[in-house]
Amino acid sequence: MATMAIGSTSSMAATRTGGTGAMQANAKQMKAILEFAGRVQVPAGADRDKIDNLPEKVVGAVFVNGKVAAVVYQSGVVMSDDSVGPRIHALMEQNAGGGNLAQTRLRLIAEELGGTVVMVPPKG
Repeated sequence: MATMAIGSTSSMAATRTGGTGAMQANAKQMKAILEFAGRVQVPAGADRDKIDNLPEKVVGAVFVNGKVAAVVYQSGVVMSDDSVGPRIHALMEQNAGGGNLAQTRLRLIAEELGGTVVMVPPKG
């Protein structure tokens, strides 16, 4: 699965979120995240509440060189680009650190890939 390139302008720059070091997604980043996550094929009639990896359940993504390298869902499920999958596979075994599994995985993936965590704004 290939990642998609995104652009950023100063008027569309991501904003820092309090204390996490992560950035909140700007409009272009959100579009890229949702397009990346939207590749999941949902069978007709499927109970969406029981499917972990839906675009509306993304909590954040790791961007590397302006491209989505991986997205992480509320449950901690990770979807990544094929080119980075082997590099982050072992990280999925590391559930240490307590707290929020999704945020832990975002941080570990960003550290491994030298990327930036971009959070999806909370809904509501």
